Amino acid sequence: MSIVGRFLVAAVVAALAWLTWGWYESRQSLPAAAGMSDPAIEFHARDHGRDYGGIDRWAHAGMDVSSLRSRLLQAGYRCELAGDLQLEGAPLSGRYPLECRQDVQGWLARQRLIKAMIDYDHGGRLLSAEARSDLPGSAGTLQKAVLGLLRTLGRAEPESLKITGLPVDSSELLARLAADAINPDGWTVSCIAGENPGCPALLEARRNEGLPPLPQQPLPVRDLDMIGGALGGIGLVPPGAARADIVPVRLAGDGLWTEYRGSSLSGQAMKLSLRVNWEDGSSDRLRAQLEQVPAVDVPLKGQPRLSSGQSMVLVPLRPDDAAGPAMAKWLVVPGPAHDGQEWEWAGRDLQRAHADYAPRLLRFLLARMLSNRTPDEALDLYPPLALVEALAQDMRKAQLNTYLPIADAVALMKGYGEQTTLRAAWALATCQPDQYVPKIDDTCWQQLVVADPGVSRLFVDELQRIKPIYAPLPLEHPLRLRLWHLEQALRKGGVLH
Repeated sequence: MSIVGRFLVAAVVAALAWLTWGWYESRQSLPAAAGMSDPAIEFHARDHGRDYGGIDRWAHAGMDVSSLRSRLLQAGYRCELAGDLQLEGAPLSGRYPLECRQDVQGWLARQRLIKAMIDYDHGGRLLSAEARSDLPGSAGTLQKAVLGLLRTLGRAEPESLKITGLPVDSSELLARLAADAINPDGWTVSCIAGENPGCPALLEARRNEGLPPLPQQPLPVRDLDMIGGALGGIGLVPPGAARADIVPVRLAGDGLWTEYRGSSLSGQAMKLSLRVNWEDGSSDRLRAQLEQVPAVDVPLKGQPRLSSGQSMVLVPLRPDDAAGPAMAKWLVVPGPAHDGQEWEWAGRDLQRAHADYAPRLLRFLLARMLSNRTPDEALDLYPPLALVEALAQDMRKAQLNTYLPIADAVALMKGYGEQTTLRAAWALATCQPDQYVPKIDDTCWQQLVVADPGVSRLFVDELQRIKPIYAPLPLEHPLRLRLWHLEQALRKGGVLH
């Protein structure tokens, strides 16, 4: 065949390919799903192709598997887990591939396949995805040539595609993505949850401008639990947490930080840190950083973490392994209506606390014991000695009385010069370790009571006030015995004559 003939054949084939594409496009293409994905993601990925249901324009790391499936379903795909696993039924754990297929009918009949790796350990989140399109083995040479030409001209999907989705290419964009995810008034609440009538305006802004700019003032956010769940939705999870009450942390000179790590769909490593106030679990700073790129900080105004209405503290623990990551444990702080066991748990955590935080935790627990007064106690309806004994018993349950050597305890109590009740309770708990065994250690008593005029005066005044009241009781009565041992200790110490 002459050169001219070959050229004419190629021209005819190209024309047929073009017409075939128009026909098949009108028959096979389905409208893009609306409302299933964030228009801000599509804004930042607007230069990506629309092939394979446009997944490369709207997918992002951490995308919920149900949203992914719904979007692809509307684009004409059917999805199933690889192997014998089922999408419905018992909750899955681990990582499994989700395979979504679309059959294209007609002369260029073929199957499009999207394979997405899903992390079911964190609620079913997208980790990575790729797509490919294959003609069946029975396809002829002309069909292969036409499809190849259409692909060259950009009129058919590529044979294979690595899904990159949202291009997270700067720490600033990662910070914007994270701040938007944890914003209680952001996209998730306003439009996905449908709680905000301002959703249409928000949709329009995100479609035209992408993710919101970074806030200039501290961003109000919820507690650390809620923040963690929101960050999972953008592919960021804490590294290596084994239990719900254990949190990987980083101890730094500027505070206590929790960390979240992940990768974008393109494989870009992402790191996010939250600075946490350990005394109530609230966060006050977000720090976003890509590898070898300066970090970007965002000020936050987080809410304290609560458990059934009770406040919690985040206690950094002593490292069990110097090479392992630092860990912290959530501790429920006992309130006025505590049952005693909560102070035992607090005491165990104090024994495990990191050396840099143990003194702070001890002072925090003492302050909480003082503030945990019932309404009757606040009205001073109980005698001082009863308050001292109740406080001392809480200290025993929390093992505060055995936490410090006597010399360190004396130094600690000097910092509570105005809190005579607390100093007296500490002395009673330390010098009489068992509430029901009225035996007082003389050396301890000398250092914590006799050497403290305020404490010794409180005990003497209470003894003189209560002794006539207890006088009618038999000598062997527990209250008479406890009072007798207290009197003997005061006499032995030389503060009662």
